[in-house]
Amino acid sequence: LQGQAAELEATTEQLQDQATELEASNEALEHQQERLRVNELRLAGIVDGAMDAIVSVDDRQWIVVFNPAA
Repeated sequence: LQGQAAELEATTEQLQDQATELEASNEALEHQQERLRVNELRLAGIVDGAMDAIVSVDDRQWIVVFNPAA
């Protein structure tokens, strides 16, 4: 019975450590997502406000970004 209690305690500690790591990873991910949103808004402002045509294509030559001047 004592062996099972010790095993349960060790497993609980491992799960708590993993939960702490997941929380830290989640916070880092949320921070990166916010930075991405800010950068996307900045890029959209630059592209939409440009007086010259801007057209961006992907590796298949499909248009992925264009602005009103295009």
